Amino acid sequence: MKVEITVVNKTDNCIVFEDIQDWDNGLCDTPSDVYRAAIKEYGRCISKMYIDDKNNEAQHIGWVFEKKCYYEDTKEPYIQRTWIVPLLSIETKVIREYAIK
Repeated sequence: MKVEITVVNKTDNCIVFEDIQDWDNGLCDTPSDVYRAAIKEYGRCISKMYIDDKNNEAQHIGWVFEKKCYYEDTKEPYIQRTWIVPLLSIETKVIREYAIK
C-alpha cells in the first residue's frame, strides 16, 4: 500500500519531510496495518484527518501522530507530528507556468 507521509517539527513549525512511500512489505496491506505500523514508528495517534467529499460530508482519510524527539546536535527536545494517509492510487498532474514568455 502506498502511504503519504508529512513530518512536521511542531516546535519550530516547519515541514521536515514529505513523501509518498511504498509500504508493500507484506505487513501493510490494509489501512489498519498502516495505522499499527505508524504508531510504532511515529508515536501516539492524536487525531484523525478528514476532507469534505462532494456532498460536503467529512470523510476520514488518515491520522496524525505525535512524539517527542531530540535534535541530533544539541540534544534539545522538540515535538514531531506526522500526518499519514493510506492511498489506493496516485494520479499526478503536472502544470507548468513559464517565467519567460
